[in-house]
Amino acid sequence: QGGGFMASDGQMVRPLAQYFAENGFAAAAIGYRGQPSHTYRNTIADVKAAVRYIRAISGEHGIDPDRIGAMGGSAGGTLAAFLAVTGGMKDFEGKGGHPGFSSCIQAAVGCAGVYDFIARFTNKEQISMHHDMDAPFARNKAWVGQPFSPTNEDWRNASPINHVANTAAPMLLMHAKD
Repeated sequence: QGGGFMASDGQMVRPLAQYFAENGFAAAAIGYRGQPSHTYRNTIADVKAAVRYIRAISGEHGIDPDRIGAMGGSAGGTLAAFLAVTGGMKDFEGKGGHPGFSSCIQAAVGCAGVYDFIARFTNKEQISMHHDMDAPFARNKAWVGQPFSPTNEDWRNASPINHVANTAAPMLLMHAKD
């Protein structure tokens, strides 16, 4: 779900989750910590904990634990991509529940997410697509938790593009100016 990486209770996407559930899919709307009090590492740890939880309860609800996907728009798209590219990366697991279960997903859909935070603020073409970069810059800086620098390790780590490997789950990334 979107929301500028602010903390979320998942209710914004509840209607979409209900639609999927009514059409034969198991669906969950998850919550997570976010800015201004928590940084990207907390948020990513929370969405990974949600996947582990879903996998842990899958047998009780007829969910195939080997067919879990994630989707989201805006910040949610970024988080879905993060799940796709950080499977098995201990640095992002956090200390959430169900550590005996995998947080790996098998597919992701991201709609209008940010996948490269450094290019977002340094690439002239990306900058030109926004009429005002001050608000997203402030939100993203709070979420990353560090002053912006193209060489800052946290800004690089907060960008899913920097974690892509041949082990990443398949992704559909959609983005349009209109």
